[in-house]
Amino acid sequence: MWRKHSRRLSISSENWKTPQRLLSPEVEVTRSLSKNVFKSSWVRVSDEDKCVVDSNVRLEERIAQWETLRRTNENAVPQYDGEEEGEAAEFVSGIGGEEIDALFDDGDRSNVIKAGAEQAGPDLEAVRAEAQEILDAAQAQADEMLQNAQAQIEVDRRQARDEASKQGYNEGYQQGLAEADDMKRALAEEKRQMEEEYEQLVEDLEPEFIDTITAIYNHIFHVDLADNRDILVHLIDSTLRKVESSRTFIVHVSAEDYPYVNMQKQTLTEGAVAGRGLIEIIEDIALVKGDCLIETDGGIFDCGISTQLEELSKKLRVLSFEKID
Repeated sequence: MWRKHSRRLSISSENWKTPQRLLSPEVEVTRSLSKNVFKSSWVRVSDEDKCVVDSNVRLEERIAQWETLRRTNENAVPQYDGEEEGEAAEFVSGIGGEEIDALFDDGDRSNVIKAGAEQAGPDLEAVRAEAQEILDAAQAQADEMLQNAQAQIEVDRRQARDEASKQGYNEGYQQGLAEADDMKRALAEEKRQMEEEYEQLVEDLEPEFIDTITAIYNHIFHVDLADNRDILVHLIDSTLRKVESSRTFIVHVSAEDYPYVNMQKQTLTEGAVAGRGLIEIIEDIALVKGDCLIETDGGIFDCGISTQLEELSKKLRVLSFEKID
């Protein structure tokens, strides 16, 4: 604070502002503090962002800083010579208004409860916890999605394998049926060709068979059967029974067969003719062993063994030709 003096201080106009401001430091302090006060119409208070500033502690800190600055300024005040030095010794220096403004004008101008002037810093632990929770949830979701995708892939793979197996089975079955049908057709065609070849072979061999069989019959009848006179008697009896309209029957046989056939005359008369006519057996030198001619009222019948064999061969050939046709 300032004391009254009878004499004026020698202060230049350049330094006038500082002494003028030092005349009333209370006013300067009040004016400086008023800058930190926000009217209710200027701000919008939110309950979430509201915080309480301990003004007592902050004020004590500001006062301590102010005392430090004041002591520094007292040491920096110049000394005056002569009479004025005594008067100046009684002068008590204060701090300048600009220094007071600098002391209180630091961006935190409020010493009262306000909202939004000083915002509470974020809780790093809470942020980390929330971020970790989000990461855990995202990781869990990603794991679940991965598991679901793997499960779906496995299902699709199994389904594709089953479909491929079923398709392969169906294709193989159809292919097997087609191959079986082809084999059946091939076998049927081969069978048809073999039958045709067999029939052609039989047709080609049948005449040869007839000639061979005829030769065999001729050989057997002339060698074996010719010696068996009963066969010749049987042929004569069979021929006589077939002739109906005749009263006389003249049987011609070879000289070799005459004795035996003549011995069977009574049997032939009773059996074959049965009283229908007379049988006469004569020896014919023109005939060979096994030959026989029978004269009747209707004609001459050749019933010798050689003739019968020839007729058998003709019939076989006729049957063969009829089959070929």
